[in-house]
Amino acid sequence: MKRIITLACCFLGLMIGLDTQAQNDGKAIAVLQKAAQAYEKAGGVEASFDLSILDPQQAEHERIQGHIYMKADKFKIEVDDMITWFDGRNQWVYLKGPQEVNLSEPDADEQLMINPIKIFLLYKHGYTSKNLGNQTFMGKSSAGVQLLPQDKYSPLKEIRAYFHPNTGQALGLELINKDDSKSIISIKSYQTGKNFLDAFFVFQQKLFPNTQVIDLR
Repeated sequence: MKRIITLACCFLGLMIGLDTQAQNDGKAIAVLQKAAQAYEKAGGVEASFDLSILDPQQAEHERIQGHIYMKADKFKIEVDDMITWFDGRNQWVYLKGPQEVNLSEPDADEQLMINPIKIFLLYKHGYTSKNLGNQTFMGKSSAGVQLLPQDKYSPLKEIRAYFHPNTGQALGLELINKDDSKSIISIKSYQTGKNFLDAFFVFQQKLFPNTQVIDLR
């Protein structure tokens, strides 16, 4: 399930700004900067998404639906059997089956992988960008960007991100592994200008009275 959190955040993190660097494609940077500007104007964001995990070794593919809510450096993610809250410092992961919550305080490196506000800082840590030009993603015309890991030991072969060619709004993401397995995230709905209270991004024990909290800090 941690992979689900990472994938969902990774997609939505594509809407956050990034730093331009010489080794990256200037046209790709322009696409990503446009997406960053669109996100900065969005205010609080609520989005629903579909996640498909495709494995050539498996006859059936895993498909998951979810929602994500974001405000500043805070987020909440809901998928089928798990809810995650992050208030900017603490993270709560609620597992519906065993009715338990794991409470942790991610360090700076861990936040790069779980926080949709910071996830695109990964771009500064070993990825090279390339403009893909006009693409079709889930039947929609899009502007595509490819990200290639510089680490030869990375399990990832490439990341492909897709954005609305006019507005810059993120449309979807493909993560392709070296074993040819693939994860695809597509945005189904996207609402901006949401006003979330800070408490919305904190686990509320009173709403889950029978839940055991495991403090891992």
